[in-house]
Amino acid sequence: METGENIRRIKENLFLIPEERFDALSKDPLSVSLVYLLALLVLSLPFQVAKLLFDEFSIMNALIYAPIAYLFYIPLFYIGFVVLHILLKLLGGKASFSETVATMIHAETLFLIVGPLPYIGVLAALVALPNIVLGAKRVHKISLLRSIAAVVVIPLIIFIFIIAIVILLFAAMMSSYVGAPYGAYR
Repeated sequence: METGENIRRIKENLFLIPEERFDALSKDPLSVSLVYLLALLVLSLPFQVAKLLFDEFSIMNALIYAPIAYLFYIPLFYIGFVVLHILLKLLGGKASFSETVATMIHAETLFLIVGPLPYIGVLAALVALPNIVLGAKRVHKISLLRSIAAVVVIPLIIFIFIIAIVILLFAAMMSSYVGAPYGAYR
């Protein structure tokens, strides 16, 4: 995919995407979707560096750390795509994995660019969420309720469950320290 095509796509997918456009966007092979994702991450690099500078990194550390962080982000994105694809399939989704990936990357265009920025990243996520839900609905040919369940409800339940387990484990660990006699853990 050429640079001009990527720039056109980014401009078109920056905000709310009409549901019918996902039919064409989802047809990208994995390699084209990866190139589009890399283009978005390159555009987000100045925002990532700015965030790191705001977090009191030195300019040199920020310039070194930001690109290295993306080496970890990309596999995490694809793990998230796998999880979402599995949830969509469990709820009756019909699309292939590459269609799911292409849909999600295009739906998150604004968030992938400005996501590192505090507050603005949250607003961009709020723009991406309806894009993801509608894109998943359209591409997987499922109802809006199933799409919301796969994209929002089930991940939220899983997240709350994991947080509850972590809190319980932390409380159990802390209670063993609280009940111990003074000096027992020196």
